[in-house]
Amino acid sequence: MIITDKFVFVHVPKTAGTFVRNAITRLYDGHVIRGRLSEAEQLAPSTGGKFCFESQVKHISRRRIPEFFNHLPIVGSFRNPFERYVSQFLFGTWQALPEQFPGLENCSGYPNVTFSDYVLTANEKHWHISKDLIPLGKKLGWQTLGFLQAFGRHESLIDLLDFDFITVDKLNECISPITILQTNSINQDLFDALIKVGYPADEVRFILDLSRVVPDKLDTVTTNTHDHFRTTRSNNMRSPEVANKKNGLSRITPTALIDWRTFYDENLRDYVIRRERLLVDLYPKMKF
Repeated sequence: MIITDKFVFVHVPKTAGTFVRNAITRLYDGHVIRGRLSEAEQLAPSTGGKFCFESQVKHISRRRIPEFFNHLPIVGSFRNPFERYVSQFLFGTWQALPEQFPGLENCSGYPNVTFSDYVLTANEKHWHISKDLIPLGKKLGWQTLGFLQAFGRHESLIDLLDFDFITVDKLNECISPITILQTNSINQDLFDALIKVGYPADEVRFILDLSRVVPDKLDTVTTNTHDHFRTTRSNNMRSPEVANKKNGLSRITPTALIDWRTFYDENLRDYVIRRERLLVDLYPKMKF
């Protein structure tokens, strides 16, 4: 989470958050205070002025924004759910920390897991979703649950649990007010959001020309490894990076540049469309 004098940024994994973080750091000329979230209020200047604080724990939900900063506009980012499934699968955390991803051990061929098995198990086990949201897993996909967990207002989430029929309007009510940046248009979306919260256009115009960021290590995959993950089963390795080294492969491609559509057959595509329908309806640019 990043807190500035003009807005709060909620950083969700695998949604171009590193790009946003780097842009904000540049906007503040590298003058970013880092510490525990509980320290943010005492570190903020009492007289106002420019201020940029980054919490030591990067991924913190909107509901944990300190009350002192509740008046600030909230900005978050999210990724096309179909693409995010692929990115998370290739990132390989499920291989490096299998104990955090229960259910995969029951898949045929484990520890070599297909992408389809990964998606289906995520929607069955609701990995890393808080207990209060798990009942919604019968109606909402894993990506939509993660979206709500990151950006939902606490009281509205309780209300949502009382509804048998969840609508797009209700989903939007749960997160409003907030500005969501979409990964596939992150430069323009971030530029527009910063203008909206009060930054002069000339100060933030550099964002329009920034290149996409490749996060550390596991978010890279060779073309050959990509084909192996997609068409067969993942290598019996702790991460795609290790598999690359073993196979003597060196050329890397950011997963953002891989055609994520090739990971889906018709049945899996239709399954994810059904599960993540409300999120896609809320943000039509996220469609398959």
